[in-house]
Amino acid sequence: MRFIIKEQPYEKLLSAGQFRYEMDGRPTGAVEHWRLTEVDDDYRVLRVDLDARAAESGHSYLYHAVLNENGRFERLKYRFWGDEMEITGDIVLNETNITASREVNGQSFDETLDLPVLYGFWFPSTIGVGMLAAILDCAERTAVGLSAVSNQQSAFSLFTTKLDLALTGDQLTVRWDNQKRELWLDEHMWPVKMVRGGLSDDSRLTAVATRHINYQRITNPGSKLG
Repeated sequence: MRFIIKEQPYEKLLSAGQFRYEMDGRPTGAVEHWRLTEVDDDYRVLRVDLDARAAESGHSYLYHAVLNENGRFERLKYRFWGDEMEITGDIVLNETNITASREVNGQSFDETLDLPVLYGFWFPSTIGVGMLAAILDCAERTAVGLSAVSNQQSAFSLFTTKLDLALTGDQLTVRWDNQKRELWLDEHMWPVKMVRGGLSDDSRLTAVATRHINYQRITNPGSKLG
């Protein structure tokens, strides 16, 4: 697993896992590794390495998220390689807004986005989407996410959307615009399977957990808001 900021000796490992991405039951070559650590009981660090260098896209993503004791995102650093682009980004989540900066092939972009009182935040990975369980009990299911990589100017730009969320047993269904994600959660609200596809279900990419270790029986910190 690759890191933006390597784990330090004082970090305590809480949970870790790995997903294999499949299309029609066949491995695509993409693999997602993730690790959650704790620092001094004050905050947690979620590291994700989504490595699709061996897949058709050839993309590669690294995420380094800092969450406070209530499970809220405080900061997200990320890196991306692919489609002749190299992107480095840094997002800071404050009480009332998000400030984001990114550099795409040497060109800088900055954004500031006002926030509602309660919201979900997610980034493009199976574990990242799983953090949307945070707003299941909210009356206003608003989420802030990062856009897909389509061109240099819009890659990883922030967007706000209303979500349609439904939890049936262990299955969480997330819909927005023409997008749909289905996640199967374990007893601690961690995703163990994800199916991605448009609402027409014409294309269904699946992520299957091939390894999941919960060292301290830790509930997904994104499953509630403080």
